Amino acid sequence: MSDNSRAYNSVWQLRGDAWCRLEEASDRLTKPTTSGELKDEYVTICRDLLATLTPLEPYWAYPGTPQFARVQRMFSAGSYDKFAHAVARINRALTTESYRTGEAAGACADGLTGLSVQPLELTLGGAFNQQRNVVP
Repeated sequence: MSDNSRAYNSVWQLRGDAWCRLEEASDRLTKPTTSGELKDEYVTICRDLLATLTPLEPYWAYPGTPQFARVQRMFSAGSYDKFAHAVARINRALTTESYRTGEAAGACADGLTGLSVQPLELTLGGAFNQQRNVVP
């Protein structure tokens, strides 16, 4: 993948575009008609996009480091169907911002139900509720 990171006005744009392109490439990777050199091409595209996202993801609360690591493991293990499904769910939550309302809590990459976390807890690490003695 060529380095086109200078074409963006912000890291946020670079990240959003990378997730969208990863969803498209991972979907094409799972198509029955994708084989041989074409499949190798999409594997390379996905690998490059994951490499682009790896240094960026620790700075965002969603999907979170553990979930992003699971997505990377699925790809490395060759579980392309699960990988594509997880990427699609994450990208949909990022695009619609449903993760902010907790609607994306079940979008764990390994198919397991995610932790139900309130948006405020994501940004404040739960400290707000502990200080105020609020029971979630």
